[in-house]
Amino acid sequence: MRNDGDGERDALRSRGFLVAVAVLVVAVGAGFLLVGTLLPGRYDTGLDAPGVPAPEELAELVPVSVVPREMSADVAAKVAKANELLSVRHGTGRKEFDAARALLLQAVAAQPDVAQAHVGLALTYWLEVQNLNWGGGPEELRLALDELDLAISLGAGAPAYRLMAQICSTAPWPEMRDLSAALSAARTAVELDPNDPDGFAVMAQVLVLGGNAAEAIELIEYARLVNPDPPPWYGHVAGVAYLLGDMPDQAVEEFSALYEPGDYARMRSWPGWLLVSSLAHAGQLQEASDLLNSILVMRIGAGTRMLRIALSGIYLPEQEDHIVEGVRRAQRYGAQRARSAGPG
Repeated sequence: MRNDGDGERDALRSRGFLVAVAVLVVAVGAGFLLVGTLLPGRYDTGLDAPGVPAPEELAELVPVSVVPREMSADVAAKVAKANELLSVRHGTGRKEFDAARALLLQAVAAQPDVAQAHVGLALTYWLEVQNLNWGGGPEELRLALDELDLAISLGAGAPAYRLMAQICSTAPWPEMRDLSAALSAARTAVELDPNDPDGFAVMAQVLVLGGNAAEAIELIEYARLVNPDPPPWYGHVAGVAYLLGDMPDQAVEEFSALYEPGDYARMRSWPGWLLVSSLAHAGQLQEASDLLNSILVMRIGAGTRMLRIALSGIYLPEQEDHIVEGVRRAQRYGAQRARSAGPG
């Protein structure tokens, strides 16, 4: 049954549609102009690579945006608490997740035109997709994108574009991924808020998936310089960039610090595979083999086929092959040790 809040929400979507389309067309247009250079070679981020300019040098890139509606004190408190609960992302438990979504729904019910609350709701849907135990599927992914469209029309700015870039570049289902849209969103996020290192971290994530690990490493390291106490997802972006950039020792350091074994079982992306591959490429075959065995115990039927499904977010065949080869090295090492040990 629809209530008055639903009608007001639909009205906001309708009024904000033209604004959202205008902003998104500009962003996607920029992405299509640039994506041709993303895949075959060095991507022109608009930054003077290989050096990254100081944030103030990018100030002229900031476009005019919709001014977001000011929140009431009660709504602001709810949004702030929800953001705190969701800030860890990889470590967010179901209890914290449910509490955060409840707060955000209360905020939207009280003040439907608060952009930040819609960004937060989009993140809850995205986390639901990422966590296998929470049952998120394509419908939740569409809900996340709907919330981001509405948030952008309400003036959410860079945070909405950053999350859109992450979703478009790493959605579990190929038909719902769009690297050019992710690139456009990431670039727009940096232009809207060039002083926020999160924008550079997201750009790094998109670049590494486009085959530009060296440029991604530059950007994620720059983001960490600007933010010396970054959220954990920076480490995941850095780990992938190091692994695909032939720096496996650094990748091992990143992934080892991020995840506990239980995380490998519950996350759709199965980050354990990435650590296994990193360990093997770094020559730590015993550790790689042990971790692989623990993953196989936790995930019944977790063979090469399931590994390839888990890596469906990797765009380029050579990247997938590199990760799979590391896992196979660990598998071969374990098999050789088992044969050497003999029966009993």
